Amino acid sequence: MQKIADRMTSSPALIFLIQALGLSRFESQILLLCAAVEFDPSFSDLYARLQGKEATESGSEMPTFALALTVLEDPAWNALAPDGPLRYWRLIEIDQPGFSRSFRVRCAPMSASSVS
Repeated sequence: MQKIADRMTSSPALIFLIQALGLSRFESQILLLCAAVEFDPSFSDLYARLQGKEATESGSEMPTFALALTVLEDPAWNALAPDGPLRYWRLIEIDQPGFSRSFRVRCAPMSASSVS
């Protein structure tokens, strides 16, 4: 990602966000994992396959924390701490309460109040 940013005339908003919030590499990748399906719905099929599920199974289209721990570099449980930047700034939401590696993570919906 940094190689692409270096070729641009101004920093991409994502790089600015990562730096401003002090996101770790793993936190940045979780954010991208969650956002990918929002930008391109075909990622839902990939997520289902990576999780050994059919794309038609409920919830299989969303990335799970178990998937993030498996496929992303430098995994860390504290990336989803309530006071960590991803949840504190409401960049992601956890769909299932409880202590489990299989809970789904998704981008938090944007509202007018979160942008202002």
